[in-house]
Amino acid sequence: MKSLRLLSVILSILLLTAIVLPATAFAVTPKYYVAGDHIFGNWEATKNEMTKGDDGKYTFSITTTQAESAVNFKVTNGSDEWYGDASGNNIIFDVKGAGEIVITFDPTTKAISISGSAYAEPVLSYSTVAVAGNGEGNFLNGESWNEKSTANMMTKVEDDVWEIEYKDVPANNNWQFKFVLDSSWSVNFGGTFEENGKETNAVLNGNNIYINTASESNIKIRLDLKDFVLSSGTGAMFTVTVTPKNAEDMYYVVGTEPLAGWDKFAEENAMTADNDGVYSATFSSADKVGRIELKVVKLTGNDVTKKDWYGDADGNNVAFGLSEAGRFTVTYNTQTGEVKVTGDKVIEPAAAALQTGDNVVVYIGVSALVILTLAVGVAIIRKRHCIEL
Repeated sequence: MKSLRLLSVILSILLLTAIVLPATAFAVTPKYYVAGDHIFGNWEATKNEMTKGDDGKYTFSITTTQAESAVNFKVTNGSDEWYGDASGNNIIFDVKGAGEIVITFDPTTKAISISGSAYAEPVLSYSTVAVAGNGEGNFLNGESWNEKSTANMMTKVEDDVWEIEYKDVPANNNWQFKFVLDSSWSVNFGGTFEENGKETNAVLNGNNIYINTASESNIKIRLDLKDFVLSSGTGAMFTVTVTPKNAEDMYYVVGTEPLAGWDKFAEENAMTADNDGVYSATFSSADKVGRIELKVVKLTGNDVTKKDWYGDADGNNVAFGLSEAGRFTVTYNTQTGEVKVTGDKVIEPAAAALQTGDNVVVYIGVSALVILTLAVGVAIIRKRHCIEL
């Protein structure tokens, strides 16, 4: 019985202690690490453990011995959580030389800062750019995800602008690739292919770029780093131009609203041909328009790098207006080179401008000025006539 009473007392004390002590007394302090390349190792998730300070923030310091460019890192819990910049990308910085680098991490806000005598703002310094992806056949010269491939090194066509072309690429709806600098994944660019021949944002350390070829094609790939800012990871642009082999020449209508712009070459602004070599396309506007300007563009082999532009008899933009909402048709005669716009709402642009509220004030003002000038002239003539009498 005494043993049972003693056990009961001990259990009561333990229960009372659990109630009285705060929950934090039993909390496990989380651990965080710095994982990266260069001075931090090879992205080992638990190699560089951070130290928790009295303010709740974690720090990690490391002594450097030499300069380093484009050091990448993230903060991790050693498992499934990885923290980078505001967009989730790697944080990049340069090392000046011998000194100290200090990484600070706030687990509440997930904010990361860098300080220390060896820290320097990153400057993009590189020598080569290559394309790496799921190469097969003639795409990427048959090399799959080889960042060190010399066969896929791009050619510098001007400062910080690179190009490469692959001929006779077989049909595939799942081609993937990225741009790799200096044969290392430390600095690479991905993104989203939006439209054939369209310049698009290249995302630093972004996702794979996906393209498809409906038939055997030539693929030209371009990377423009002229405006790239490493610290923000913005300003890089890429272009992919897919040209089907033996593709027919295509004609498109480009121009101001309600057309899609001057660089849109898609199904919605493509023209179709009749048996007489006349191409046409019909468009609509939900409102009257004071002035619309357009041209017809021929893409030889449907290649956006091979453009011929057709306008009026003098080579200028074709201009017209719409008296109200309606449809209009654009035709191009390949024999005569004439571009015409027809439709029951189509009028001369000057007449259309008179019908738009934005221009009424201008025309009224001009008219008033003309009337005033004439009145002053008449008054002067009358005065002179009176003096002469």
